[in-house]
Amino acid sequence: MRRHWQPLRIVVGPARHADLSALAEMQAAAEAAEKLFSPDLGTRLPDRRHARRCFKRTLCNATQRTLVARAGDRLVGMIGIDLHRLSYRHYVVRRYAYVHSLFVEPALRGRGVARRLVKHGLAWARRRGAQQVRLEMAHANRAARGLYESFGFAPREVMFTLDLGRAR
Repeated sequence: MRRHWQPLRIVVGPARHADLSALAEMQAAAEAAEKLFSPDLGTRLPDRRHARRCFKRTLCNATQRTLVARAGDRLVGMIGIDLHRLSYRHYVVRRYAYVHSLFVEPALRGRGVARRLVKHGLAWARRRGAQQVRLEMAHANRAARGLYESFGFAPREVMFTLDLGRAR
């Protein structure tokens, strides 16, 4: 059965103070979704107060940005971008952006919302002089991997884990 979507007007822009509660709820949903891929890497329970404080810090910070996707007055997606400047002069890449917290409401996935958020995040990083963008993601998350690869991201490192409680 083919799904027929109604046209959706999505507007991407910076998060506002009025968005903090919705962002905290979205972060809790993102953490729950992440547990499907990496059950041992997240928190046991979402801490919405902590999430609100973290998002609030990004509102007026020149080196951090939370972008949101809006459908009307409803938040339907988010992405976080942090700008890093390394002072040691021998680093090859001294200014890079770190992308994190990409989340889109499940009902709207596959409709280009994540692509628009990433595109806006990359533009924000580029305008601030980032030479490179880095991110981490769950290995099993094929949809995210396909999205990032379509922008030109390529795997660089692999994280291994060992649960010492179950180690041989």
